[in-house]
Amino acid sequence: MLTRTTVLSSISQAADQGYDYVFVSTKVVPEVLTTEKMLEPILSKSYVEKYGQPIYVLLQNGIGVEKGLAKAATEVEREISKDYHENKPRIVSACVYCMGNLIQPDMVEYAEGHRLTIGVYRPDDLMTIQNSPEESVILNDLKTLLEAGGTGIDIVPEIQREKLKKNMLNLAFATFSTLANHTVPCIFRPAPSDPTAEPYEPYVDPATANLIEEYSVPNIRAVLKEAISVAHASGIPDTEQGITSGTVDIFLERARENHIDPKNNHAPSMLLDMRSGKPMEVEVIVGEVVRLARRVGADIPVGSTS
Repeated sequence: MLTRTTVLSSISQAADQGYDYVFVSTKVVPEVLTTEKMLEPILSKSYVEKYGQPIYVLLQNGIGVEKGLAKAATEVEREISKDYHENKPRIVSACVYCMGNLIQPDMVEYAEGHRLTIGVYRPDDLMTIQNSPEESVILNDLKTLLEAGGTGIDIVPEIQREKLKKNMLNLAFATFSTLANHTVPCIFRPAPSDPTAEPYEPYVDPATANLIEEYSVPNIRAVLKEAISVAHASGIPDTEQGITSGTVDIFLERARENHIDPKNNHAPSMLLDMRSGKPMEVEVIVGEVVRLARRVGADIPVGSTS
């Protein structure tokens, strides 16, 4: 049962009781602060001995974001528990599909269609594609809790595959948008054709449309294809249960459909962070893909230089 209703200024202040779930919805910038360092007060031996460990729910971008927390949670459990077992479910990871922008200091505008995809994180295991009874209980309880608040939830048996797939969107579109300092509609949205309709910006200038099709879109396609090659080299199959090669065309067409809409003013968070001079989630969106490619022997020349 969730009992805390107080807004606190630090994790330390919250470390005076036990929790069923701890939700983490921060950006992941490990060179600034890691998740396990941020959660250190509730990962301490003294805290866990008194209250036990919660289920950690990570609502974070990128891949590999669970590794540091999983290691820290396992180490403290091993230190204090006689009933320790390495495969105990401790972390639920998620793909967050949510298009929103801060339009005023205290106001966020969301587009329709936001959902969560959740699954149990299994360290170094991409091949288990069925939830255990214990994992199913955790995920179904969490789904019930979040659906009561109006959140759309999908449960999957292998979340890391879904995270790799979701990361493709940020890896391709967020990075190119940030490098160009333009939002994604600048790649896809045609110029206004009806002089009587309400004007809109940004859009593709007819004078440079051929250059976008000749250079920008093929490079985005190349990054998507490279990401899939990394997934396949990691053992994820080219099937519906894995990540199909056709995902490239699906994502490109979906991005085109979403961003030709004149009402779509969404800017990727990486672009907004760049414009604001804030740290960007480069390591977990781009860096982890490059490191994974090296480990599995996949060649990603475009992604390695993006």
